[in-house]
Amino acid sequence: MFVKFRPARLRDLSECLGCLRDGFAYDEGGRAALLEMWEELLASGAANGAVMEDVSAPEGRRIVFFCLKVFVGDDYVRYLKTSAPPLVGPQVLGGWLKGLSPCLSLREIRRANSAEGVNILVLNSGLPERMYGTAELRGLVDRIGEFSCYFTAGYRCKELLEEFYTDFEYQWAAGAGLRERTRYGKFLDRRDLPMWDGREWSPILYGVTAPEAAASTGTLASMMLGYQPPKFFFSRCEQELLVEALLGETDEALAVSLGVAAVTVRKRWDSIYERVGIVAPELLARVFGAARSGEKKRLLLSYLRQHLEELRPAEEAKPSTELEFRLGKGQKLKGAIPSTR
Repeated sequence: MFVKFRPARLRDLSECLGCLRDGFAYDEGGRAALLEMWEELLASGAANGAVMEDVSAPEGRRIVFFCLKVFVGDDYVRYLKTSAPPLVGPQVLGGWLKGLSPCLSLREIRRANSAEGVNILVLNSGLPERMYGTAELRGLVDRIGEFSCYFTAGYRCKELLEEFYTDFEYQWAAGAGLRERTRYGKFLDRRDLPMWDGREWSPILYGVTAPEAAASTGTLASMMLGYQPPKFFFSRCEQELLVEALLGETDEALAVSLGVAAVTVRKRWDSIYERVGIVAPELLARVFGAARSGEKKRLLLSYLRQHLEELRPAEEAKPSTELEFRLGKGQKLKGAIPSTR
């Protein structure tokens, strides 16, 4: 098995339905609705989805792990930890079907991530049933930490929440630095929840705040929730290209993955290099000429691997009054790049 990870694409989502740890909670209609919600959230930028893919497997059986994260407000976080019934995924889906989705929009995510921070909720995740009991399972689980860090780090995260169901998952969560939030006792003690009767698992909501993660140095939580402000403020389409490029894709493969022409990929790189050259010219200072484009890419991607905040939604701060005064009323900063968002 040769596994790599990458962002989830809309064409992946039907296969991802077979990778749900809470799959027992959805009937056929629920799965169809879940697919619609995923498509809407990913297309609008309101969710961050990723897959681990066995590139040696045949089409339709390549995805071996899937994770989709959404972003929610403080009130919903309090609700999840104090009043919500178990099964977070179906709860969010039910709200979405009623037009009451708790998920923040891309604009709201960008604004919060540039201010007080965002709350990240792992909405759905898991691997296909065929992976359980296989020799490859251990190696796959060992890579989930690397996978999670790559697709979660870089946000100004206030709290990360995820629901788990088995002893193995509880141990993984504790080892990652997450802490128990609720066992839903007042719901699971009732007898009108037959789906839980006789089961060997039960739901527990785990979470970790930024201060808790900082106090658990060396854990996955600490690596995921560390944060520093971005400096480049790439546009959404530029970030999409860079996220894929970090995984080692060629420009030709990037064009296919993103569904754009090769010339569009080249233009996006030109725009990215122009922005970097203005904001941090020292980063690419030793590279000159179009013939060194490969070296420019190598240097930039090396920097971005250590600064994933550059690949997350954020708003560029408005110039301060002092800066505006020094520049002169109505005067534009030389070389400034107009916003493309």
